[in-house]
Amino acid sequence: MAGYYRCFIKAFGSIAAPLTALLKKDAFRWSPEANDAFKVLQQALTIAPVLALPDFAKRFTVECDASGSGIGAVLHQDDSAIAFFSLAFPQHRGLAAYERELIGLVPAVRHWRPYLWGRAFVVRTDHQPLKFILDQRLATIPQHHWVSKLLGFDFSVEYKPGWANIVADVLSRRDAETSALHAVPAPSFDLFTVFRTAATADETLCQLRALLVAGELGEPWRLVDGMVTFNNRLFVPTTFPLLPSVLAAAHDDNHEGVQRTLHRLRRDFHVPNAHAAV
Repeated sequence: MAGYYRCFIKAFGSIAAPLTALLKKDAFRWSPEANDAFKVLQQALTIAPVLALPDFAKRFTVECDASGSGIGAVLHQDDSAIAFFSLAFPQHRGLAAYERELIGLVPAVRHWRPYLWGRAFVVRTDHQPLKFILDQRLATIPQHHWVSKLLGFDFSVEYKPGWANIVADVLSRRDAETSALHAVPAPSFDLFTVFRTAATADETLCQLRALLVAGELGEPWRLVDGMVTFNNRLFVPTTFPLLPSVLAAAHDDNHEGVQRTLHRLRRDFHVPNAHAAV
């Protein structure tokens, strides 16, 4: 999460150096220097210029995500974060992904009602079916219940792939009792930041990137922010060194069993022959 906002934090590289060193092979030893660096970043994420003042002449954007343990959301304007929000709801863990994402959207929008009421705003989610929330037929009573709480708000829904929806995704996985996030309570290293670094040295990804730049690969292949994607998901070669970490992240995210792990994996990543890898 801190890496996502590094452009707003002065001397981020120097501050985070003790934490970055922990990512080296067999080098994870939590030290006083790492603890100090974590606290500095923790504070930097909650003060200006990371948290900006709202400009009511501009459109607001709500990015939200739901996991098995809770929801997380960020209120944006342009590239600046206005506020963070997270809420634990373990009682909804067994629901389908669509209903979890819907239930996650409602409290975030209502929490920021003073900013959003009476203004058109955008909701960004990594659950693509939620794009059609305003047009589709509601099949269950809970869906009617939660959608009714959004009546009166003027918003449109945009899809944002999970690998790009980093901050909301991180917030949705915190184990907390309070609903307002003022600081990240425990160390959390951004898998996508490490992935991006490793991808620059991977032979297969470098070859694919070169083909995309040369225009020799078309849809569903794309180059997004320097990353190779397939069907709007990050492409992970079977020889990629971080593949075990990607699989572990999918498996450990409150999901058990092959099918649920595959569902979580395929939401953000494209792994050839994923079933065999899992």
